[in-house]
Amino acid sequence: LYEFYLSQIPAQTRGFVSDISLYDHSRITAALAHIFYKDYKEGLLTKNDLEKIRASLRDKNTTGDVFEKALFTFISGDLSGIQNFLFNVSSEKAGRMLKGKSVFLDLLTRYSAKYILENTGFTRVNTVYLGGGNFDLLIAYTPDEKLDTLRTYIVENLWKLLGEDLYLGIEWIHLNISDILNFIDKKREVFSRLDERKRKRFSELKNFYELILQPKEEDIGEGEYCTVCGKKKSRDASVQERWCKTCESFVDLADKELEEAKYLIEKKSKLDKDPETVKDFFEKLGYSLGFSKNPSTSKEGKIYQLEDVTIGDKVIPCGFLLGSYNIPESDFEEIAKKNIVDEFGDKRLAYLKMDADNMGGIFKKLSEEERERIKGKEISISLTRYGVLSRRIELFFGKEVLELIKGSKEVYPVFIGGDDLFLIGTYERLNSLVLEIRNKYKEYTGSQDVFTISAGICYLPHDFPLIRGASLVEETLEKAKGFRYPNEEKATKDKVCVEEEVLTYREFREALDIAEDLSKRILGSEEQTSRAIISKIERSIKGFSPLLESSLKGKISPPSIWRFMYYLRDQKEIAERLADIMISNLLKSGDKIRNPRLILVATKIARMKTRRREA
Repeated sequence: LYEFYLSQIPAQTRGFVSDISLYDHSRITAALAHIFYKDYKEGLLTKNDLEKIRASLRDKNTTGDVFEKALFTFISGDLSGIQNFLFNVSSEKAGRMLKGKSVFLDLLTRYSAKYILENTGFTRVNTVYLGGGNFDLLIAYTPDEKLDTLRTYIVENLWKLLGEDLYLGIEWIHLNISDILNFIDKKREVFSRLDERKRKRFSELKNFYELILQPKEEDIGEGEYCTVCGKKKSRDASVQERWCKTCESFVDLADKELEEAKYLIEKKSKLDKDPETVKDFFEKLGYSLGFSKNPSTSKEGKIYQLEDVTIGDKVIPCGFLLGSYNIPESDFEEIAKKNIVDEFGDKRLAYLKMDADNMGGIFKKLSEEERERIKGKEISISLTRYGVLSRRIELFFGKEVLELIKGSKEVYPVFIGGDDLFLIGTYERLNSLVLEIRNKYKEYTGSQDVFTISAGICYLPHDFPLIRGASLVEETLEKAKGFRYPNEEKATKDKVCVEEEVLTYREFREALDIAEDLSKRILGSEEQTSRAIISKIERSIKGFSPLLESSLKGKISPPSIWRFMYYLRDQKEIAERLADIMISNLLKSGDKIRNPRLILVATKIARMKTRRREA
C-alpha cells in the first residue's frame, strides 16, 4: 500500500531537491531503524550511543568513535552463467522451457535474498535493490561465520539442482555510519569482492570432494541420460528427447503454473531431501511457491501480484513482481509465420537485446555529487539515492517496457528486468519496438543526455539454435556500445547495431521508412514491381556516400544531387527522401545522419518483407 500510494509523493519539498519519494525515504528510514534496534539488542550500541548518533547527525557532525564502529553489513548477490544455462534448451517445447528457466532465474535471486534476510532477522524492507539477477541487502552487523553458513547452504543446494551450470556469487562487507554516508563508494568495494568470488566459483562448498568428485549414486546407462543437461537420468528413455526431473520441471513450471497467472502464492515449507526440481529448490530455502489466476482465499502465506501495479477489489497484495511471467505464444515457428502476409514475407525472427548505458558512470557521478553535499555540511543520502535510481530503472524495464508488449502474439519476452531486456519476435514488430522503447526511455528519464540506451538486432531463422542466437545478438549489442566515429575519443553509445551495421536511432528510423517505401512499391500495386529495384537502391550507396560526407562538412554541389536523383528517377519517393537527408545535414544542427550504410539495412529488411513464400 505504501509503495502504491506514496512512491510518487516527494519526501521533502522545501530546502531539498525533490528527487526522493516519501515511500523510498520511509523505507530506508525503517531499514536503518531496524538495524539500530538489532545492534542495540546485541549490545553493539548503548542508549547513550543512540542519543549521540541522533544529536551528531542533527548538528551535521559525524566524528567520534561511535561513527567508526562496524554496525552494518552490506550484502550483494550476482548470478553468473546465465546465458549458457538459459539457452541450453530442448528443441521440443523450447519456448516453454525457456520461459520456465527465465522465471526461475528471477525467483532464484528474489528468494535467496529473502532467505538471507529472514535468517538474520530482517524483512524485504532491508532490500536496497533487487532485479536483473542481482540483489543488495543492508542489515545489522552479522558475523562472517553466520553469513558464510547461509551462503554455503544456498550455493550447495543450487549445485545439487543444476551442477556447475549456474552460480550465485554472494559477498559482503561490514560498514560503519561514515561508510553509509559514502555508500556508493562502498558499493564499488563489495562489487570488486564479488567479481573475485565469481572467479573462484563454488569455492565456498565445504564438502567439495563429495559433491564434485565422488561418483553420483544414480546409475545412468547408455541412452538414459537427459538430452538437455546431459548429467542426470531421464525419466523416459524410450523417446528421442529425454528429460530428467530437473529439466522437465522448467517445462512444468511454464505449462501448468504460468498460463494466465496473475498471482504468486508463497507459503512456508520445509524439504528434507536434496532438490530435484525447481519447486524442491525453493522448498529447501523454506518456501512453497505456486502461481494462480485467482488470489488465494487462505490466510496462510503471502500473495504477490504479477506484471501489474494496481490495487483491486479482490485482494491487497503483499507486493508487486514486475517483469514478464505470463506465457505468450511460445512456438517460434508460429511467431515467425506472422511475418507472412499474402504469401510474402521471410519466416525469420528478430533477436533484440537492449541495455541501459553508463549506469556505473551515473552512479559514480551521483557519488561525486554526494561528496560535494558533505563538503557543504549537508549530510549525504547516497544510500537512498542509490536505491531510488536502481528501483526506477528496474521499474522502467519491468513495467514500462512490459506495457508496450503486453498481449502481443508477435513478441516472446525472454527476460525483462534490471537494466536490460532480451526479446525474440517478428522482425516487423521488433524493428518498430526498438524505437518505441528508446523514445519511452528518453521520456521516462526527462530527455537527460546522461541516460541513453543501446540495442542490438539480429535476423535469424526460426529454428536457429537459441544459444548461438543469444551469443550473436550479444555481440551486436557490444558493437553498438563500442562504436566510435573517427573523430571521437570514446563511444557516445545510444545506438542500434543491426547485425553488422551501427546506426543512430534516427538513421534506423530512416532505414525502416525506406524499406517500407520499397516494399509498398513492390507489393502494393496490381502489377507488382520487380524486386530488382532493391538491388538498384543498394547500388546507389556508391553515389550517396560521398554526397552524405560532403553534406556533413557543410558544402555540397547541387549538380551532384541532381545526378544522384536522376540515377534513382524510377524511385522518386526514395530519391527525394535521400536528398532531404543531405539537405537537412546542411541546414540543420543537432542530430545529423552520418552513416550511408543505412541503405544496406533498408534493402535487407525490404528483401525479407517481399520474399515470396511457397504455398
